[in-house]
Amino acid sequence: MVNPFVFQIDAEHNQNMWQAPNQRIRSLQSAKKRQQDRLRRPLHIKRVRAELKVVGHGTGQGAISEARILLNDLSPTGVGIFSNAAILVGQEIAITLQDPKRVYLRGRVVWCQEYDLHRHVISSSPFSYRMGIHFLFRNQEEEDAVKAFCNEVLREHLFSAA
Repeated sequence: MVNPFVFQIDAEHNQNMWQAPNQRIRSLQSAKKRQQDRLRRPLHIKRVRAELKVVGHGTGQGAISEARILLNDLSPTGVGIFSNAAILVGQEIAITLQDPKRVYLRGRVVWCQEYDLHRHVISSSPFSYRMGIHFLFRNQEEEDAVKAFCNEVLREHLFSAA
């Protein structure tokens, strides 16, 4: 005697077995389409001038140095900066941006390395150090304001409307 319950489970198993390759193919096609759409979007790399000031304890406190920021490197948690002066890892700094709007950011240097002086990618003047900055927030309102600023930069300055 054939148990109909076992036959039903086998039928479902066979159906799932045959659907899996199709789902995999559809998933790969979908990922490929998303990648193509992403590559078609116009991307603008925009750099802005910035001032850095060491505000924490340690050497160089109060010194102001000129820097460049690629807005593409800006995120709600940190930013990459090109600077004309090295700042020690762990130092707290204040960053002032004038463009696209005046913004004050506070952060801690998480890494700093010398940048190849023979490449003048950012400008004709050498910015011989590249740093990673992790933002420090005094409260949730500051963090929300930086997130809003990052979203505004992304929406209005980096991607054109397609």
